[in-house]
Amino acid sequence: MKKTTIILSGIIFIYIIFFSLSAGQLYYGDEVVFLIASEEISTGKIVGHFSFTNGIINDNLSTMLVHPPTYIYLLSLFIKLFGNSSYVVRSVSALFSIGVIILIYLTTKKILKKRNIEKSENWALFAAFLYAINPLAIQSSIIIDIDGGLLNFFSLLFIYLYISKKSYLYLIPSLFMIFASK
Repeated sequence: MKKTTIILSGIIFIYIIFFSLSAGQLYYGDEVVFLIASEEISTGKIVGHFSFTNGIINDNLSTMLVHPPTYIYLLSLFIKLFGNSSYVVRSVSALFSIGVIILIYLTTKKILKKRNIEKSENWALFAAFLYAINPLAIQSSIIIDIDGGLLNFFSLLFIYLYISKKSYLYLIPSLFMIFASK
């Protein structure tokens, strides 16, 4: 067990290295909308129909930020606690992606053990490693958006809890978090 923990920690460390090499990039697209809305919430302003089009903040309801507030409030909490650097802002999705790496390991291990696959722990570590070095997974966790970390985390959390307990009761909170974030 200790060897597995060390290897899984190494996989997470590799992911963090890839993340830190890429997290300093400029903001673009929806990232600006998420960031400004989160900054306003962290300073105590209430964001109603915030929008950002062509570099101009406006009140046009047709271009408003249409996502539920879960991710924006998490982002504003991080800004309030740790400041507004690109690494801090991008770390919200990265933390959820680290949770995804751990859940991939646990889910794969559980599925393979139930099927009596030899060395299920090694295959689970391999699956977690593949996700950790996947360029698409790394890029999606760097983008300030819901899809990269938060949505993947809660989707995989439901799958893991369902496999572990075989109960649909876990569907309710997981689906709530998925709908509250997307």
